[in-house]
Amino acid sequence: MPALVVPMPVVKAAPKPAVKRDLVEPPSPPAEPTPAPNAAEPVQTAAPAPSPQAAAPAAETAAAINKRPLGPAGEEGVDAEYRRGMAAYRQGQSSEAIARFRSVLAADSRHVAARQALLSMLMAQQHWSEAQAVASEGLALDATQSGWAMTLARLQFEQGKVAEAERTMAAHRRHGERSPDYLAFHGLLLEKLDRRDEARAAYLKARESGKLTPELAEAIEQRLR
Repeated sequence: MPALVVPMPVVKAAPKPAVKRDLVEPPSPPAEPTPAPNAAEPVQTAAPAPSPQAAAPAAETAAAINKRPLGPAGEEGVDAEYRRGMAAYRQGQSSEAIARFRSVLAADSRHVAARQALLSMLMAQQHWSEAQAVASEGLALDATQSGWAMTLARLQFEQGKVAEAERTMAAHRRHGERSPDYLAFHGLLLEKLDRRDEARAAYLKARESGKLTPELAEAIEQRLR
């Protein structure tokens, strides 16, 4: 059986913006025109001060911008909370990391990286029922995550629900058929259900991928004999 490992997401640092330098010397300011000898000096009038009524709307607009929410409900707050969770994970603070990932998903249930990180930590700590709930909810929101489907099916299989596990794999096979591990595990479930022709087809497709580990390739060869 393929080893079930849920990897942590990879966080890439955002590239620093390039500093643009103007290599062209700025043009010299235009020369002021010389007034005629008998021209009268222009009278400068001071600009009228803005009235309090005119300044009030601008002040209210600035206050409204400053009061915009920056907490987990906003996109910036969600990403910041996710980064704090990853920082806690790297520092070995598992409880805080899990709490922050849950906070992210409470604000944005479609945050794929936070769900992947939470699922990875729950599996590592053998919190099977919680991991199953997180994977099931994620698949309901995003059916393309074949890794979550394999995790959910493995958990169902470990509970003796072979037919339910196979249905999970079949429902998401279109998105997981490029993974040899996915095909091999699906073949194993089909074999357990005595659907040998379908199991053999899954094993052959996994072998044809050319991406099997030596151990998995040997196991599949034994089943194809």
